Amino acid sequence: PYLTILSPNKTILGNAELQGHWTIPATGEEGERRFQAWLAKEVPSPGVTRTTGRKGVAPVAIDQYRRDDGKSGGGKPLALCLGDDPSATLISLCTHQPRRAILFYDGYTPLIVEKARQIRKWARRLPVETIDFVPTDHLGRGIRRWLSRENEEIRVDITPGTKAQSVALMTARCGEVWHLRNDLGAAKALLGTGRKPLAAPDLITQAWIMGEEIIEEGSDSANLAEVDQDMLGLLARFLDDWIKQLPKKEWNLRALRSMQLGPNRVEIEEGKISVYYNGEMKRGILPQTEGGYWFECLVENAFRQAGVEEMRRSLKIGWPWDRKQHPSKKFRAEIDLFGRIAHRFLIVSCKVGKTKGAYVREIEAVARIFGRFTIPILTQPKVNPKTVQESVAARGGVVRLGIREIAEPARFREILQKVFKARRLG
Repeated sequence: PYLTILSPNKTILGNAELQGHWTIPATGEEGERRFQAWLAKEVPSPGVTRTTGRKGVAPVAIDQYRRDDGKSGGGKPLALCLGDDPSATLISLCTHQPRRAILFYDGYTPLIVEKARQIRKWARRLPVETIDFVPTDHLGRGIRRWLSRENEEIRVDITPGTKAQSVALMTARCGEVWHLRNDLGAAKALLGTGRKPLAAPDLITQAWIMGEEIIEEGSDSANLAEVDQDMLGLLARFLDDWIKQLPKKEWNLRALRSMQLGPNRVEIEEGKISVYYNGEMKRGILPQTEGGYWFECLVENAFRQAGVEEMRRSLKIGWPWDRKQHPSKKFRAEIDLFGRIAHRFLIVSCKVGKTKGAYVREIEAVARIFGRFTIPILTQPKVNPKTVQESVAARGGVVRLGIREIAEPARFREILQKVFKARRLG
């Protein structure tokens, strides 16, 4: 349902906005103005559900998409549905790569219609030659009738969409029935031995379809051109030792500075860094050593060394289509690092200061925007080992990691695999 949140707490209001709710500050002129707008029903009132079909109203139609560049996956025709979370639909399309897709969507629900429009808008970035957008409702009415008219075998994927829509697809009896097994990282046929590894869209495609509006796509720092990767790796290992051997009150990494630990040391002069650690020496450049920039570089390098296939820095997402309530706020949220490993997406926040509960709640809310295959991760220089262990083993929530966890690529890869297994993401 549409919810309106009234609160004097800025953190609560901010998290509610990230999740797409209308908010009213409990004090001030802005709060009074927004409260009067709510009373005047200028915004949706509670109880109006997004998933209720409107009887007697024609469903919203969306034009067919046809590729004209001769590129497509070439797989068997595929029928599937679109649910509240489009990520499963996108995973299915990228996994099966059909030459033709029949995408059933609830044409009576504005949220679903808008997601279908986003897929239509960015379909050229998906491995599909043709997409027929076919309206249905949340009960899947009309699906079996439509498929009964098909003259060729149509594979169906019953994972995306509502349970009723899945039943309609399964009982249409028009070809193989497949489903997504997140825990195995594969799509499987219900009968037989058919199996395909899950695949996902690239980061920008996922961001535009799931986030609806991207203010800035961020930078693709695939080669970390301005920073020596070997130097960053050696710096991480030095800092791991340095933090472990000093009382917490004696270390502060809001700014990277020259430091020494026995024969090992870090020397910084005008952005140039020399790292001496365990008999190795690496030099490099960091354009900025104040604040969190240097830490973002270190964390990004660690994720790349651990096998992340794509990563973007400083991606800014706008407001959803039906919640553009703050024209003065240029973007809804900024993501420090946005990455992908196979079919899994990572939302990474890098903080060099003290942990605040607001940080944890904010990154969790942002991750929800990108769907069920997305994991929120909060990185800091030092995190309590018990906190790390509990977050890695948890089935949900924010994963907490420190330099100790990311300093060694092999150990970091092992930690990520534990996270994927705990969250049943293959």
